[in-house]
Amino acid sequence: MPAWNVGNIVSDNNQLKAVIETVDSSAYLKSLQPAGQVLVDSDAFTFVYILEDEQEKFAHLRFPDNVWADLNKARLNKRAITAVFSSGSDNISIELAGFWEELDFLLENIRGNSNYGDEMVSRVEKSFTLR
Repeated sequence: MPAWNVGNIVSDNNQLKAVIETVDSSAYLKSLQPAGQVLVDSDAFTFVYILEDEQEKFAHLRFPDNVWADLNKARLNKRAITAVFSSGSDNISIELAGFWEELDFLLENIRGNSNYGDEMVSRVEKSFTLR
């Protein structure tokens, strides 16, 4: 299953972009569609956005804890977030539908919930403004 780590999150012209460097083909990247679902990989301290290709196979867009501070800042204004895959000279953009709603749900569920592991809970509580 293809997976990419978000390298950084940038705000550009009132747009929020999750930047991913990849060697994958532009044709494959253009076939990806947002699934609107975010999962948790508590062992790797990562939120995982699900993408689907044309054969309905899943791919993972991983948001590791080193980008959580930027996510938290962006989360407060809920601007649309777009994944920008940089593949050679091409940039392929995919809007991550449902990202903030899914992330908010998970953050509320993780807060104080040791089922995710004490270290995951601690990192989430330190990185995100929880209400």
